[in-house]
Amino acid sequence: NFDLLRLILASMVMAGHFVHQTGAPMNSYVFSYPNFAVEAFFVISGYLIYGSIIGSSALVPYFIRRACRIYPLYLVAVIVQAIFMVMLLPADAHKYTMDIVKYLVANLGFANFVSPDIAGLTAALPEPEINPSMWTLKIEVGFYVILPALALLIRRYGIWTMFIIFVASSIYSAALHAEHFQLARQLPGQLRYFVIGITLYHFRDQIRPSVWLAILLTVIFFWLSSVESSEWMQVTRPIVVGAVVFLFGQRIPAVVVKRDISYGVYLIHGPVIQLGILLNWIAPTYTGLAMVWIFVYALALLSERLIERPAIAFGKRFSRAAVRFTENNRLAQWRRQIF
Repeated sequence: NFDLLRLILASMVMAGHFVHQTGAPMNSYVFSYPNFAVEAFFVISGYLIYGSIIGSSALVPYFIRRACRIYPLYLVAVIVQAIFMVMLLPADAHKYTMDIVKYLVANLGFANFVSPDIAGLTAALPEPEINPSMWTLKIEVGFYVILPALALLIRRYGIWTMFIIFVASSIYSAALHAEHFQLARQLPGQLRYFVIGITLYHFRDQIRPSVWLAILLTVIFFWLSSVESSEWMQVTRPIVVGAVVFLFGQRIPAVVVKRDISYGVYLIHGPVIQLGILLNWIAPTYTGLAMVWIFVYALALLSERLIERPAIAFGKRFSRAAVRFTENNRLAQWRRQIF
């Protein structure tokens, strides 16, 4: 159920961002889960990407597949956002050339915090970034980079090394949470969610509750994730979120999702809402949310078909070619050593 779970989580983020960005008077608990959704995404990444790397024959194919999965749509989103922002600048937009260049260089390198928009276009909005979802992508990429080292630690010293990393990450996050929240939610603070995902993957065959127990536990742990956060809950929260992810993703009856549009929904909804606010096209109502929902889902379906799917297929072909190239080089070296 990971495809379904990711779509639900991306929709949670979109609903929460809509309320925050538009100031819509919607106080229902349904709109209060964007943080939970992001944390759950990190757990899913730890679970699935760790499974991917230990099944990979080499690091180069692993990095090729990860880059082709995450970067093409990200690249398109950054460029399209820039185009629309430039269109909304005053007529003498050439005065902002350096702002445009700074935005493109920073955001194409996952450093959106350096230049969150162009010429302060969205600075006065409730969310002062053109795309409030992009801050998580640099954390995701950072995790991809350090994951081979984590896999090596597990291979040499055992899965319990993840417990040490979990404790260290939790201490870092707790120490900075009150006064330096923005730093606390970066790496290594978010690493505790990734290592929970890794640990769950490692023990996946040992955790086998019945279907009804899995459903009951999913509901209970999801409710616990909604409880008012305390210091104790902050420490145990990754475990609670991880339980929801694992039980829903692996232990309740599967619902087939034919088109995985979760990444598109997650990446596209923010700028759609921001540009809609700037152009006065979005009303802070349930009708406005429904319109955004339909438009974002349509764009996500289109991007999955035209960008994500071809990029993933290219990544698989390219990674296989890289493996063959490496094997041929090894064979050539072997022949030279013999002859």
